[in-house]
Amino acid sequence: MRKFWRTWMMLLGDAMILLGLAMVLAPSSALFAPLNEPAWRAIFGAAELTAEARAYHDFALGLAGAATVGWGVLVFFLAWKALPGGQPWVWQALALSLVGWFAIDTAHVLMAGVVSFAVFNVVLAVVAVPALIGLALQRDPARGLAQA
Repeated sequence: MRKFWRTWMMLLGDAMILLGLAMVLAPSSALFAPLNEPAWRAIFGAAELTAEARAYHDFALGLAGAATVGWGVLVFFLAWKALPGGQPWVWQALALSLVGWFAIDTAHVLMAGVVSFAVFNVVLAVVAVPALIGLALQRDPARGLAQA
């Protein structure tokens, strides 16, 4: 079962990479409309942006996308190469990176009044948390994590 959760984490890393690339390459596309339009209404008071505001949005979302790609690569490689060693720091790093991202990003978007991004964060966390719980339940208290 441990291999299942490890594979889940690797696929999560892959999905993060693809999401990040989409954020860089197509930040204002229809793919992101369910997130962007409510955000634009909350921040700018309109579902459509001026050309200047859209350029800045695309730039900012591209930066976030690049960070998401980097985080996805790290999640993938931790799951692929480090989890099989059974060291507890690997699970801790994965779990704390998720908790840190979720708490900070969700608080930030809610303070800005952008509920759509907070809901998206909850969906992403619901996808990631089962693997973290599954991995934690298979811990050997004497060694840390069981080997994959």
